[in-house]
Amino acid sequence: LELLEEKRRATITHAVTRGLNPGVELKETNIPWLGQIPAHWRLEKIKYIANRRDEKIATASGQKYIGLEHVESFTGKEISTEAQSEPEGLSLGYQQGDVLFGKLRPYLAKVIKATDSGICSSEFVVLSAEDKTLPEFLKYSLLNNQFIEEINSSTYGAKMPRANWDYIGNSYLPVPGIEEQENIAHFIGQQDRVVTKLKQKIQTQITLLRERRTSLISHAVTGKVMI
Repeated sequence: LELLEEKRRATITHAVTRGLNPGVELKETNIPWLGQIPAHWRLEKIKYIANRRDEKIATASGQKYIGLEHVESFTGKEISTEAQSEPEGLSLGYQQGDVLFGKLRPYLAKVIKATDSGICSSEFVVLSAEDKTLPEFLKYSLLNNQFIEEINSSTYGAKMPRANWDYIGNSYLPVPGIEEQENIAHFIGQQDRVVTKLKQKIQTQITLLRERRTSLISHAVTGKVMI
């Protein structure tokens, strides 16, 4: 399971920094954590490829709410949690297609692309991708393990470390053309589904083995089977 998770992260990092062509010409950057990128890609500050959505809206009953606890680390997937009270007053709003980046404890890599509109925790930075940037590609770029480590190094606060928008917005990301973004996002999505399916199979096997062990112990201590 750990190896599969490492493979998932490595796939994202390689695809969003090197692309899918192993023979592509590379060029050096002056970004220490990034190193080389394909020669035909450009470097862009996040604030120039995505707009920060910072609008506060009144909370209404039944609105979709996304908290940090609803986002799985490093996968970009939404997870369900036990029912909780809805936030009150004004909340941070997001629209369908926005990318939410968790700025609290950024090492947890809580990044998700919204499938609908709603409200979210103020511990997210809400980004609306510009025309030349696909939201799906932006999501994967923000899930890049190297980028996560870079942002985490900028946090302040010992108990509740946070990254600030100024640092995030002025951080650089490598950006290819829109068609290549589509291909990369599609490739990562395919690989992610393979890894997820394999992990589910392994989890099922673990569950069955645990049930088998429990059954053997039970039968042994009740004399139904001889050890």
